[in-house]
Amino acid sequence: YDFLIVGAGLYGCTIAERLHSHGYKVLVIDKRDRIGGNCASVDMNGIDVHLYGPHVFHTSNKEVWNYITQFGEFRQFTHKVLSRHGDRLYSFPINLKTIMEVFGKDSLSVKSKYIEPDCSLEEWCINEIGEKLYEMFIKGYTEKQWHCDPKLLPASIIKRIPVRSDFNDSYFNDYYQGVPYNGYNNLFVNMLEGIDVELNTDFFTGHSVNKVIYTGPIDRYFDYKYGILDWRSLKFCLHEHKMKDFQGISVMHFPEKKYPHTRVTEFKHFNPFNEAFDRDY
Repeated sequence: YDFLIVGAGLYGCTIAERLHSHGYKVLVIDKRDRIGGNCASVDMNGIDVHLYGPHVFHTSNKEVWNYITQFGEFRQFTHKVLSRHGDRLYSFPINLKTIMEVFGKDSLSVKSKYIEPDCSLEEWCINEIGEKLYEMFIKGYTEKQWHCDPKLLPASIIKRIPVRSDFNDSYFNDYYQGVPYNGYNNLFVNMLEGIDVELNTDFFTGHSVNKVIYTGPIDRYFDYKYGILDWRSLKFCLHEHKMKDFQGISVMHFPEKKYPHTRVTEFKHFNPFNEAFDRDY
C-alpha cells in the first residue's frame, strides 16, 4: 500500500477516495466495527439513525457540495431546533422570535462591555445575550455536556452558535444543507468503492506502510508522552417508540439541570418524505 488511512470517518474516507482516484493503493482501517466514524448511521425500520448524534452536512463551498453529492443524493434539510424550558418551547438558536417569546418585545438590550479575547464562555455569553438568556438556554446545558463550570471553558466553544436579531431560526448559516437521502452508511460505502477497508483493526498493533494519515486521538498517537488530553464524552441512548410522532421536530434541547440529558433527537424528521414518516410506528 502507498497510504494507510487510520480512521474511516468523513475525513479519512475523503482522503482515501481522493488518493485512490489518483491511482494510489490505499488501505483504510478503523478500530470500530463500521465505517463512517461519528457520522455512522444504520437503518432502523426504514429510518436512518445517526449512531453518534444528529449530523447535518452543511457548507457554503460549492466545490465541497458538488464533491460530496457525487456519492449519494441529498435531501435539502434546514436544521431547526427547539429548546424546552419550564413548560414552554422556545426557538433556538437565539433569534428575534426567542427574544419575543421570553421578553415580549422585539429587541434585546444588553449593556455590552469590552472583554478580553480569551474570555470565558460565561463571560462572553452574558456580554452578548445577557444573564437571563444565558441562564435559560446555555448555562445548564453547558454544565451537563462538559461537566465543567462555564467560567473555566473558552468562549470559542459557544461562538459557533449564532445569535440573530431577525427571525432566522436556522441552526447553520451555510448555503448548502442536507442529509443523505439513502443514509450516511450508503454514502461512505460509495466513497470507499474499490478501496480496501479493515474494521475492528487497531493501528497500534503494528502496520508497515510507506505513508500514514492518522485521524485518531492525537495524545494516543504519541503514546501519551506529552500527557493525556481532556476529551468531551457523550452517552447516546436509543429508544424505539411505536407512534407516528414523538416530539414534532428533529432535535429538542433540554437545558435545565433537572433533566439528565441535553437533547432528544427524533431521526424520523430528517426525512419526512420517507415512507416510514407516515407510519404509526
